[in-house]
Amino acid sequence: MTDSAPILTADDFVEQLLALTQRYTETQAKLRSVEDDVNTRLVKAGMRRRQWKQEERRTPSLIFDAKADGCTVGHIAIILDMTESYVRRVLREYVRCSWRLDLYDSKAGPGWHVWEAGEDVMPAVEDPAIATELASRILTEAGRGPQKHRARLLIWRGSDEQSDETAVYTHEQEATA
Repeated sequence: MTDSAPILTADDFVEQLLALTQRYTETQAKLRSVEDDVNTRLVKAGMRRRQWKQEERRTPSLIFDAKADGCTVGHIAIILDMTESYVRRVLREYVRCSWRLDLYDSKAGPGWHVWEAGEDVMPAVEDPAIATELASRILTEAGRGPQKHRARLLIWRGSDEQSDETAVYTHEQEATA
């Protein structure tokens, strides 16, 4: 029985090992240069900044949730690495709000039917732009439902269920998809 593979000598083996080592070293150097590339750093910084912006937007709601759960202002401040005065200011300048998103003529049947509902916080000032921004975020996060059907979003101050007529903000939109 003959084997057609050539016999590898020690010198050939060392040469192959050195070639592999050289290719590995070159690959690592290329990866490091890509890692140090300004565009790569910009992309990473942009990703971190967007993640932080999302968390920053949720911070007032988190503060309200923690306070409702019995946490003290001091505890919240320590955990979030904020000053107590900042936590108090959030509690003073924001209000809890509730919202409901309805779809028209959806799988639930003809007419308006609740798609989803929830609570959030928004600045206490009476500014339609603030409610519009909150509505836009809720509609975006709601997914395909509001895209496929006519949608209505109602926002109320406070977390108590209220009548449609008492909504501080109402937004209707046609299907977008």
